[in-house]
Amino acid sequence: MKIVVYSSLFPCHSQPTNGLFVSELVRALSEEIDVSVIKPINILKDIKKNLSEPRCQQLEGKIDVRVPFFLNFPKVLKKTDASLMAFFTRKVFRQLVDRNTALVHAHFAYPDAAAAGILAAGANLPLVVTVHGSDIRFHARDLERRRIIQQTLNQADAVVCVSRDLKQKVIQLGTEETKVHHIPNGVDTDKFRSEPKQRAKDSLGIGHLKRIILAVGNLIPIKAHDHLIMALPKMDSDINLVLVGQGNRRRFLEKLAETSGVSGRVHFAGTIEHKDLFHYFNASDFLVIPSHSEGWPTVIFEAFACGLPVLGNNVGGIPESLSSSDLGMLIKDNQPVTIAETVSLAYKRKWEKSPLLETAHLNSWRNIAQQYKTIYRNVVSRRFS
Repeated sequence: MKIVVYSSLFPCHSQPTNGLFVSELVRALSEEIDVSVIKPINILKDIKKNLSEPRCQQLEGKIDVRVPFFLNFPKVLKKTDASLMAFFTRKVFRQLVDRNTALVHAHFAYPDAAAAGILAAGANLPLVVTVHGSDIRFHARDLERRRIIQQTLNQADAVVCVSRDLKQKVIQLGTEETKVHHIPNGVDTDKFRSEPKQRAKDSLGIGHLKRIILAVGNLIPIKAHDHLIMALPKMDSDINLVLVGQGNRRRFLEKLAETSGVSGRVHFAGTIEHKDLFHYFNASDFLVIPSHSEGWPTVIFEAFACGLPVLGNNVGGIPESLSSSDLGMLIKDNQPVTIAETVSLAYKRKWEKSPLLETAHLNSWRNIAQQYKTIYRNVVSRRFS
């Protein structure tokens, strides 16, 4: 089987931490099938950086990754984003598709899947769409984009949702229930593994910190890192917060830590290579996810694979991923006082690593890829039988 994956979320040289959940799935799929990738880049986002981006790349020497430019109208005429993306990537798509291509798999409903749908229809190929969260929760609020998303999901031969909560939202949009599936994001259990806590702390140069709570993600408003920082003064004074990630809110969060009197307890790690992230999980006592909204955070299973419990706000796919009290605790809401209370309760409990490690291994990318391959086979069988 040969497939084309279409996703602007796919990481590349200029965006190495972008959409790692897509590249991890592609790696696992490529063990048994031929996968090519189209990763459209909006040239207007960062012209200088994008012009230096190689147009053709190889992932692990065997996966052909094409990186075409596309243009859209910033902040206006957003209903044209998908058609413009399809127009600018059509040439590359035709280069990758041949008579052996079985289907197109697009990640993110809009504009990516909508653009891929235009291209797939032109080539008479089946379309599989994976939705990840904000594509349905945010883009579908706009009536014009909602209509295009509905058309794309109706066109798709299969729709995969990373959480059951998201699956219900997709069905509510009018998608035929029989073709909507739930497959969570997975974890690389070779890359994410347990190691002694003090060794991990020492390797990061934070061996002197007594207790550590960790947050991983882009420093953007929806992640609610400000609520986490405001919760810190309400916690015991030996609890430190390590923030892994970069974003346009960093300076704001640094100022907030100063005005809250906890600047010495908040440690900004910046962008960390994915392969090195496991040290941070092992150095910490809990991963805390205070986000206002989430799909299925990949960091949850990554934390589990390192034996780290998770404290997460009761939104999106988080309640589903924390399906057992052995895996972590739900935060009733993400108000600072509630976060602080939950952290305090978590420290009073005794946590065992074995349930966390077992859950991670059940959801390895290899196992997740097998579920996708079953969907691919069924889609191709139905379409061409």
